[in-house]
Amino acid sequence: MSPAMLAELSKALDTVLALTPKEKTYIQWINSPNLPTQDVAGTRAYIAACQAKGIDNFAVEGSIDLLRKDPWRGFYMSLAKSPSVRPTRQQ
Repeated sequence: MSPAMLAELSKALDTVLALTPKEKTYIQWINSPNLPTQDVAGTRAYIAACQAKGIDNFAVEGSIDLLRKDPWRGFYMSLAKSPSVRPTRQQ
C-alpha cells in the first residue's frame, strides 16, 4: 500500500471509530486484484493500519477456492489465533 492509500485508510478508520467503539468494530476486506489487499504485503499493511488504530477484529470475504490456495492459505493459517469473542448488545 502506498503512503497515500495508508493516509486515506487512516482517515476512513477515524470516521468509523467516531461512530463505533474500537472493541466493537470489525473490519472486513476481500482479496481482490483491484484493491490494496490484492497481495499478502498489501493485506499485512491493511491489517497493521487497522491495528494501529486499536482495531483487532477482522473478517475476510472470499471464495473457499481462493482461501484454499497459496499464498492466501499459508497467510491466513499463519495469523495468530485468538478466541472468538462476539460483542454483546448493551441493553
